[in-house]
Amino acid sequence: MCYVCSESLKDPFSQCARHLLARTLVKARENGLSFLVGFEIEFVLLDSSGKSPTTLDNVEAWSTMGGLRGKNLVIMESIVGALEASGIAVFHFHTETPPQLELALEPLPPMQAVDSLMLAQETIRHVCIEHGYKATMITKPLLDNASVFSSVHTHLSITPSDSENCFLAGLLHSLRSICALGMASYDSYVRVKEGSETVGVWVSWGTQNRGVPIRKIGSGHWEIRTVDSTANFYLLLSAVIAAGVGGIESSLQLRLKDCRIFPSQMTPDDRLEVAIDTRLPLSLRESIEFLSQDASMKKWLGDILWNSYISTKKRDEAVFDEMMDEPRRQNMLKYF
Repeated sequence: MCYVCSESLKDPFSQCARHLLARTLVKARENGLSFLVGFEIEFVLLDSSGKSPTTLDNVEAWSTMGGLRGKNLVIMESIVGALEASGIAVFHFHTETPPQLELALEPLPPMQAVDSLMLAQETIRHVCIEHGYKATMITKPLLDNASVFSSVHTHLSITPSDSENCFLAGLLHSLRSICALGMASYDSYVRVKEGSETVGVWVSWGTQNRGVPIRKIGSGHWEIRTVDSTANFYLLLSAVIAAGVGGIESSLQLRLKDCRIFPSQMTPDDRLEVAIDTRLPLSLRESIEFLSQDASMKKWLGDILWNSYISTKKRDEAVFDEMMDEPRRQNMLKYF
């Protein structure tokens, strides 16, 4: 991994997301905080025709041996072997929503975690090509299977955890802006669905609740679900940590209560009882608008990086909005 240096700028590193993460972590350490981050990488195998291959042992369900008795198992073991030879530890791998596979990395400090993620994603692609398949991590990999959405669920834990409520309050306060960083493509927002185990549609959190954007796993440990492979993960973690640290510094109170069921299963009055009253953005255009109005995020990211990101994503949104689904999918398959 490398830094981006622009010598023509007053601050040569003002356009570098990796340098921004390094600075953000320094500030967090000054507040006595440290973090661990782990990523869950979901991907789909495609054959030379761009379709999911059919075998005698297809992926049938989440976390079963079905789909891991034949070539898929050989591929996954090859990926794990290559990663471990590179010093990247794998927490586990398993089948996901058919025909997805998932590989989760061991938690690491944020910078090392993102570096490992970048190498792991490329290792997955490389090994799968060797076996005659293309591995894709795009959010909407198959147009003929509307139930398959790939993501990169991001686990974040904070130490010490005694300020976790303020950290979470800061994260939730900025979540709609952070969506523009974590779900950074036109098709990312197919995952913003009512009543689904993706992210739901409400700014909310809940203990072991997969129907909300922030799932609490344990003390000071959350799974951030508004993330997919199109994110710049250095930039994303910078924003997440800055928002949380901002919540601690301002002693922001956690207004939203622990939601243990899917908000879609609650009446409007029930949602108000746990302070759920704000919807997530439903499109990249909406999330960019939230980001462009977020003065705190502009301060944390810096004027140059903030402006560059917004202008780039506005162009992306405009271009992809003109495309039909299949040309857009083909374009994304080139990169993700």
